[in-house]
Amino acid sequence: MKKLIYILGLGIALLLLAACTSPAPQAGSGSGLAGTSWVVTGYDDGSQNVSDVLAGTTLTANFGQDGTMTGNSGCNDYNGPYKITGSQIGIGPLSSTRKACSDPAGVMEQEAQYLAALANAEVFAVDGNTLELREVDGTVMAKLAKK
Repeated sequence: MKKLIYILGLGIALLLLAACTSPAPQAGSGSGLAGTSWVVTGYDDGSQNVSDVLAGTTLTANFGQDGTMTGNSGCNDYNGPYKITGSQIGIGPLSSTRKACSDPAGVMEQEAQYLAALANAEVFAVDGNTLELREVDGTVMAKLAKK
């Protein structure tokens, strides 16, 4: 009888312990972003100001079902992992092609600032066809419109 009580107690303890653990980060699927594609409308320029995308360039972000993010940063293509836990997001490390573009003026600076903004994003919010990536303090890292 003591053995049965011990086994039941151990089982209850294991169930309680399992209920107290936080969910593992999701790599894409079920996150609300998985399988979606976006066009960037603004990004943090490194000074906590949202800058418009340069005319003649298109910045994109595609969130794959497999937890991989791909896109174009104005000149180069990029890719890397992303992880979602609730409304938290972690992006990167990102890798990109290494083309040098000079037209329009400032495109390489825009690219560096946009990729830095992605790496600094900590939370996300989707409101209809709009996605915002922010730091925890609320600073906007990027604003995107659904494709």
